[in-house]
Amino acid sequence: MSVQPSNHLPDDGSEELPLDENFVEQAEYIPEEKLLELSADHPDEESIVRRLSVGGAKLLVGPRGCGKTTLMLKAYYGLLRNESANTLPIYVNFKLSLKLEPLYANTPNAAFWFRKWLNMKIYLGLFKSVQESQRYDFPDGLPTQTEVTAMLAAIESGKVDSRTETDDFTIDGLTSNIIKVLDVNGLIRCVLLLDDAAHAFSPRQQEDFFEFFREVKSREISPKAAIYPGITTHSPTFHVGHDAEQIDVWVRPDRAEYV
Repeated sequence: MSVQPSNHLPDDGSEELPLDENFVEQAEYIPEEKLLELSADHPDEESIVRRLSVGGAKLLVGPRGCGKTTLMLKAYYGLLRNESANTLPIYVNFKLSLKLEPLYANTPNAAFWFRKWLNMKIYLGLFKSVQESQRYDFPDGLPTQTEVTAMLAAIESGKVDSRTETDDFTIDGLTSNIIKVLDVNGLIRCVLLLDDAAHAFSPRQQEDFFEFFREVKSREISPKAAIYPGITTHSPTFHVGHDAEQIDVWVRPDRAEYV
């Protein structure tokens, strides 16, 4: 079977997408314009995106392929492009968390380094949000993107040492610096959109993640995490319904919109 080249024009005169764009399956790898153009609407999309865009901790629950990442990215871009929004969105994807598995096998304080890693992943998301917004500013005194990237690489390679011993990379330091960004830009809230959160982690990492999730939640910072149903290991102190509201994303087969 022959494949049409990417510059082929269909008979109706519309331009066909390049072949590689037709076969990108995961939303986090698709550019903003194409994601919004090509993604289908969820039957409850307006309600879900609104709940992801406001205050309060949320767990976005559904099986693989049901649209969790797409909904998170629609909330992210919706806030980022709305010049009247008073909320800063930060999107973070945790797909590469398996790089940290050796720490849990070889390091007695792996949970400590895992939390440092979470903090630095969120810093990178913060840098990206401010840069992509094209209107927000950084206050003075924040760690640089170069510093964060170097420390992140050190932890992922297992080369943990005193270089990461800084108050900026504690939860309190992260929270304080996010609030500085909010203040300098006249914003009232930050929404953390934490994608591939629990299901990308091992059970021990999941427990540590939910401790982090519970502790980072504040009046100014509202975490939202995408997880799988039934296979998520929460920490002993984390309680669904009390620490976070659950949002079911999957469209059930008995619903009229399913087909």
